[in-house]
Order: sequence, then structure tokens, then C-alpha cells
Amino acid sequence: MRVLLIRDVRGLGRKNEIKDVSDGYARNYLFIKKLAVLATAEIEKTANKEAKKKKAEHERLGQELKMESKRLTNEELVFHLKTDGKKGVFGSVTETDIEKALQDRGYKHFKVELERPIRLLGTFEAEVNFGEGIRTTVKIKVCGM
Repeated sequence: MRVLLIRDVRGLGRKNEIKDVSDGYARNYLFIKKLAVLATAEIEKTANKEAKKKKAEHERLGQELKMESKRLTNEELVFHLKTDGKKGVFGSVTETDIEKALQDRGYKHFKVELERPIRLLGTFEAEVNFGEGIRTTVKIKVCGM
């Protein structure tokens, strides 16, 4: 029997997938728990349209993320920290600070990954993960005030 999954079912599939299952499993478990409905021709057609639409959206998002990552390689973020007049720095530049600076510049879907907060003056690089396997680095310049 062909069914359309309404929710994710462990060991079977994800929401909006059409699966072939035994009649007993469908009637005695999936339908009773409202995890699936019978996949009629009309439902299959609608599900296929939704899958194509979701795939197109996913590809569009992937292209957008690639463009953002290319644009980010030319960026340099400058942070100013208080110093004690020597090499000592009061405070640090954290992942959150970098993410806020990137959001202010119009970047949307990303996560900054630093090994540890930056507590020195100079130029550094931070890795930015856009998801979907798209990663790049951004230049961070820390100056004294």
C-alpha cells in the first residue's frame, strides 16, 4: 500500500515522502497514530509538486549562500579594544561580536567558528560556516583605542 507520511516516522521516512508499506502496518499503526494517509493519485501529484518546489527553494538558498561566501572573502572587520599602552588588551572579540558585525553588513545565514576569543592586537581570520558545506574565512583586524 502506498502512503504519504504526515510526520517523520523513525525507520520509515520523513514528512511528505511517499512510501510503500504493508497493508497491516498502514492500517494498524500509521493510520491509527495519524502518521500517514493513503496516497491517492491526486495526493501523489500534490506531493511531487511540493517536493519539486522544496528542491528549487533549496537550490536557490544554496546559490544565495555561495554568493554571500564569495562576497565575504573580500570583507575585513575592524574592532577597537582598549589597551593598557603596552601589548595588554582589555576585553576580547568573540564569535558573537563577529556575527553581529556581519549581520549589520547584511549577511544572514551563517555561524562564526573561533577556537577561542581574540585577545590580541593584530590581524586574524575566523571561519564562517554558511551550512550546506559552504565555508569561508573572514579577516578580523583588532586595533587599540
